[in-house]
Amino acid sequence: MNISTAIGVRGARPHSDRARSTPVDSKILMFILCIQLLKCCIINCIENLAMKILIVYKHSVINEVWNLVY
Repeated sequence: MNISTAIGVRGARPHSDRARSTPVDSKILMFILCIQLLKCCIINCIENLAMKILIVYKHSVINEVWNLVY
């Protein structure tokens, strides 16, 4: 008796269970997309923090120059 199988995340299963299994490729793709999204969020947070630090520094320099002039 020859039974074909589908390979999913949970291992090899008969085709009758194929509807409930998720292919490995889509799990890997979702993992990669989650990593990209996380990386994007981290970079945006660092960029926002750096911009806020620069704005505070710029305002403090402007205040110092203003105080020296007047």
